[in-house]
Amino acid sequence: MDEQNYLSPENFARFLDVMPRLPIYHMDLQKPSVTPKELQMIAKIQYGCALRIGEVLSLHVEDFNLETKIVTLRRTKTGLRKCTKCKGKDENCKKCDGKGKIRKPQFTSIPSWLITYLGNFLENKSGVLFPVSRVTIWNYYKSAGYMANLDIFEQQDERAIHGIWPHLLRKSYSKWMQKQGAPRELRMVKLRHANRDAHDTYDRPDIHTLIHWENTHPHKIFKLD
Repeated sequence: MDEQNYLSPENFARFLDVMPRLPIYHMDLQKPSVTPKELQMIAKIQYGCALRIGEVLSLHVEDFNLETKIVTLRRTKTGLRKCTKCKGKDENCKKCDGKGKIRKPQFTSIPSWLITYLGNFLENKSGVLFPVSRVTIWNYYKSAGYMANLDIFEQQDERAIHGIWPHLLRKSYSKWMQKQGAPRELRMVKLRHANRDAHDTYDRPDIHTLIHWENTHPHKIFKLD
């Protein structure tokens, strides 16, 4: 029995395969919906580059360098830094435009298997790649997960969550790297974690790790009839 708290490469492929069969409808009337091809591309980028969903939805064509295999992230959760010139105390500061903070770009890698997909997809594209909402992607991911019979379960701090949700793809690539023997420091570079405490939440064992261990280490006192 495999651990069920992340998407293995095989299960990720199942997740992608059902997307063409999903009904396309508008989940957020303020923004357009997506085609199955676009939805698959969003998932491939998020998984292969280990991104947060908001980071994927803010990507522009020019953010991808397929030769160096580096993607530039200009709007990230942790990309804001206090202005070193005014320390956030000068509304007329030209360096930060009076905002007190400066948004610095971050970078991560594009895996080789994703390069061909991206090359074909980015051709003749311009501007923002995916002008859709997080709500739309969340609901499509959930629908695709149910259709692919992928009932992932995770106990989070404030709730338990079932099915497939966007952040699971980012976490799953990190777990795959861990299972392939990649050291923690390398996984931190991939996910752009600045400290170990932030990254350790991705590595800590959960109830599925416990179940997997018990299934592979049967109790020797009791015998099944």
